[in-house]
Amino acid sequence: TKRKKGASQIMWNFDACKVIRRELFTEDYSLPNIYKEFGSNILGQRMSMKLQRDYLKEFWLCLALCHDVIASPGEGGLKYQGTSPDEVTLVDAAKEVGFAFLNRTHNTMQLEILGEEQSFELLQKIDFTSERKRMSVVIKQNGLLKLYCKGADNIILERCEDIRSQPFRRATKRDLTKFAKQG
Repeated sequence: TKRKKGASQIMWNFDACKVIRRELFTEDYSLPNIYKEFGSNILGQRMSMKLQRDYLKEFWLCLALCHDVIASPGEGGLKYQGTSPDEVTLVDAAKEVGFAFLNRTHNTMQLEILGEEQSFELLQKIDFTSERKRMSVVIKQNGLLKLYCKGADNIILERCEDIRSQPFRRATKRDLTKFAKQG
């Protein structure tokens, strides 16, 4: 699937997203060969498949919960609309992996997560601004409060300074540098 944004294109291979959903979020925590490298040497140790799965669930939850996209029924299922094509694409990708945004009211958000409908209480939303360069939401589910934040890579990385508690920080910085060089 391709979305055009000015002269550039944002491309997502939704078939790959379906492989992630099918293979990565199973109970046996096994990864197909193409994902084995992902967890093989983070902080010099092999990260457990369960821990990888937990990190990835939080990543996809962030994309499914931290946005201003509107869901509406359309031909072939839910269609998303928003002011940013990037944001719509990220919510689409989360849906394809099994974290579908269904609806939002003033204080709740409904998701279908891997086939199970779940409700999240939206306690606070702080919109993206050019000054903050990030968007944040505070969510409550089952008595647990979580802050999800997404935005400009340099702004997010500033908030992940303690490398001991952020096992993907080094790899993320390396990948961002590589992507920036590629243009």
